[in-house]
Amino acid sequence: MIEDTRNQIEPQTQELLETVQDTSDVSPSEKPIIEVFAWSTVMVLFANIGIFFGVHLLGTFVSFAVGKFGAALLAFIALPVYAHHTIKK
Repeated sequence: MIEDTRNQIEPQTQELLETVQDTSDVSPSEKPIIEVFAWSTVMVLFANIGIFFGVHLLGTFVSFAVGKFGAALLAFIALPVYAHHTIKK
């Protein structure tokens, strides 16, 4: 019984293996990979610059103007609502 099942499955298994198995060489194009890494570098650089200005400059001014609780309300409620409204326009 097991041998009969094996004989029935074997041709299908071989066909599946031949279909799935790829032996050809594939060389990826370097240009898109380099572009992705270059743009990632630029985005991380400007994100770090934005974080620096946000923490050291803008954070101190907002904290002096509205206090720490007001700054938290701006960060967690006012700015997300404004961003949502602007995006939905």
